[in-house]
Amino acid sequence: DETVALAEGSKLPVDAGLVQALQLQRDAMLEEWGCMLEAAPEGSGSLLTALGRPLPMSFLEAFGVAGHKSDEPARRNMSKTKRASSATRKQSPSPDPSATTGASPEPPSAADLALRIMDSDNLLGFMLWAGVRPGQEAVAHLRRDPQEHEREWAKRNESQNALSSAAREAYDAEASAIGIASGMLIAHFTYLCAGGDRGWDKLLVAEDLGSLKAPGFFGLKHRLQGMPRPATKRGHDLHEALSHGFVSFEAVTGSSFGADSLQLRLKNETSGVLEVAVRKGSIFQHVDWQHRQNLLVRMDYVIEIPAGAVVSKRLYAYSMNLSCACASGNPMNLTEFYFDDDKVLLEQGLVWEHFEGRFTAKQ
Repeated sequence: DETVALAEGSKLPVDAGLVQALQLQRDAMLEEWGCMLEAAPEGSGSLLTALGRPLPMSFLEAFGVAGHKSDEPARRNMSKTKRASSATRKQSPSPDPSATTGASPEPPSAADLALRIMDSDNLLGFMLWAGVRPGQEAVAHLRRDPQEHEREWAKRNESQNALSSAAREAYDAEASAIGIASGMLIAHFTYLCAGGDRGWDKLLVAEDLGSLKAPGFFGLKHRLQGMPRPATKRGHDLHEALSHGFVSFEAVTGSSFGADSLQLRLKNETSGVLEVAVRKGSIFQHVDWQHRQNLLVRMDYVIEIPAGAVVSKRLYAYSMNLSCACASGNPMNLTEFYFDDDKVLLEQGLVWEHFEGRFTAKQ
């Protein structure tokens, strides 16, 4: 391990775990500024693309080239963080054109400087010198033995599988139609109530259906368990149309949330024109453990499908669980659950407030 000098004169031990945590914090800082980060070829780190909000030229000159216009404390720290970070990535030195031509090198462009920021430790050294410290939990996580990570992942995966199996037994044993399933939604929401990835070990899931949160805990209603929906004003209810074989799903796909985030491809299995009603408050779940946002239909839709035809329709859907990543072209199932609190369904923020409140409730 190395040590680096800090602004107040003390020294801080630096190891690969701290450097990795600093790199993540640096990336988050740049993304918050408006930079666009993308993956680069293996072994070469990340690239800072020219897309998004440009960085100030003074920042690029200070941190984009090793030793160029850097503060002296940052340069000293840079050399030490570079030694520590060599345990996590390979360094690719930039060629010096003056070494072969004898000519003075051309001043680097802003784009070139931006790319070099991700391969230079100037910024990491300055962050330490200026007092930036990654969270202790994040550093400890990165310092852990990889085998310990693997063991924890295996236990978490076992816990998730047991939870989803219990939920499917409870809610999907008798599916009403192909493409309709509800167990994963309850399994995922129960998992989030336990703290998600940080609280999975609290779940008592081994053959224990009592560990599943009840749908009513989240304000959900099950249309086949004593809570049928009122008849539609127009068209065949989507659930009923699927159950009676009038229509079938060719595909159901979720992509982010909001306008056009939920795409249905419906096939008319009859010899006549059909109108199918997708009800406000209908819920779509991910088909397995994606840890992505489930979707809630914002408004009523009526879809007209000619005889024997396939029609694609994009719907406006709310995200239900803010703490997870957005859907990204993932296949989804229609669930038997629905949510009909009109006050909450007014806007996305109220939907997040409601469900995140349930995930963090102590009951």
